[in-house]
Amino acid sequence: MLSMSEYLTQLDRSRRFIERLRNQNRERNDYEDDLWSFFQNTWHLKDWIKNDPTVPQSVKDTIEEDIKQFDVLMICGDLANRSKHLKLSKIRKDAKVGGREIVVVAQETIGGSKSKVTQSWDYLITLGDGSTRKALDVAKAAIQAWETLLLQYGLDKDSDL
Repeated sequence: MLSMSEYLTQLDRSRRFIERLRNQNRERNDYEDDLWSFFQNTWHLKDWIKNDPTVPQSVKDTIEEDIKQFDVLMICGDLANRSKHLKLSKIRKDAKVGGREIVVVAQETIGGSKSKVTQSWDYLITLGDGSTRKALDVAKAAIQAWETLLLQYGLDKDSDL
C-alpha cells in the first residue's frame, strides 16, 4: 500500500471544505463555520509542507517566501489568523469578511400546492485597499494557487517523492 504524503492529507482536507462551501443552501452558522475552516486549513497547508518528512528541504526552506507570489494565499492567511485571533498582528492584505449577500429563491412544486425555498450565502471579502471579492471565488483560486505551487515544486499527487 502506498502511503500518502502528509501535506496531501491537508490539501485533500481543503478540497473537502471547498466542496462544502459550494453547498450554500443550508444554515448560515454551518456555512460560516466551513468558510472559516476552509481558510484556516488552506493557509496552514504551508506548515504541513514544512513538517512533512517526505518534502525536500529546499521546498521547506522557501515555502514561506514562495507563497507570497499568490495574493489569494495572503488573503487566506489574513482570514485564517483573523478567525483565530480576532485582530491581526501581521497584516498581509488586510482581508476581512466584509458582508454577506443572501439570495432566497422560492420554487413552486408540481401541483402548485407547496413551495420549496432555497437560500444561498454569498460572503464578500474586503481588502485593505477597499476592493471586495467573493469568498467562494477566493477559495477556488486558493486551491488553484496551491496546485500551481505544488506542481512547480514537483509535489503534485502523481509524483513519487
